[in-house]
Amino acid sequence: MCLYNNGLSGSAFSDILGSLSSVQRKELESVVYGGDNEFTAKSYETLEELYLRKRPPYELKELKLVGAQVREPGLMCRLLSGLDTDMRL
Repeated sequence: MCLYNNGLSGSAFSDILGSLSSVQRKELESVVYGGDNEFTAKSYETLEELYLRKRPPYELKELKLVGAQVREPGLMCRLLSGLDTDMRL
């Protein structure tokens, strides 16, 4: 899934992830998100719940946050500390 420069709020990104069917969730391996899109605590919490806590073969294989707007202090630290060591950044 690639969402770049869509003007999405963190809440909208969370809603998009949450609206995927269980089959779509299992098949999603890569998320590229950024540009003028916003990444918030709600975005992180949804990613963590749906993907970052999962184990193979249902985990994300790739997560790229490229230039996303992050305005909440410590959010990227939370994200990095929550990633499994096997996940490539």
